[in-house]
Amino acid sequence: MKFSVYEITADWAERAGLACIKTPQTTSTNDLAKTDAFKEVEALSFYVTDHQTQGRGRGAHTWTDSMSGGFLLSSWSFMLLAAPQPVLAPSLGLALFKAAQATWMGLPWSLKAPNDLYLGVHKVAGLLLENVQEGSKQRLIVGLGMNVFAHPSIDRSGSLSEQIPADEITPEIWRQFLDRLLLELTSTLLLADDHLQASQRRALVHALNLFPDTRDAYDKVAPDGGLLLKNGQSISWFQL
Repeated sequence: MKFSVYEITADWAERAGLACIKTPQTTSTNDLAKTDAFKEVEALSFYVTDHQTQGRGRGAHTWTDSMSGGFLLSSWSFMLLAAPQPVLAPSLGLALFKAAQATWMGLPWSLKAPNDLYLGVHKVAGLLLENVQEGSKQRLIVGLGMNVFAHPSIDRSGSLSEQIPADEITPEIWRQFLDRLLLELTSTLLLADDHLQASQRRALVHALNLFPDTRDAYDKVAPDGGLLLKNGQSISWFQL
């Protein structure tokens, strides 16, 4: 391992002027962010840890980590002016895809619906979105786990370091990725509407069709996030 993802990420957040809550260990950064949701007054609060004892994925899935400094274990807590629209789920997944693609160009990045980021045939990252409300106050918690120098011992899991040349995962390039990710996430939230824009829908079709295990190609993504396959089948994004 060339550097501690935890240490460099925390340093990046502090230099970027984010309200950064860092802790060597916690149950889950999303749980921590939800507990603090309305104690925070910042538009964006950033949580990062080196180890989660109860890391979670979507539904009953868990997120495991095994190597200190080898993972990005984070939550991004955004203050919203209104309840988040359902289409934020696919649009924020697209934001993650675009940030990775812009940082490490020419590599086989893809999205697997609903929000898994793949590099080749290996899953390297995933998002967990949770909304919390108190009266008229709204916060959106975007949990992001990413395998950088290590990955869980589960099927199809992989790490960046297995797929990217060592000289392309340096502290400087990692900071560039975080800069781009922050830009993509905040831009997506600023443009958030009750439907996906045409450019987002085209980009999602492209990213989803790049996934190597796609059996039936996607033809369109509907404004409400519905997936339309070339075989005529329709799938709701939110039932995946």
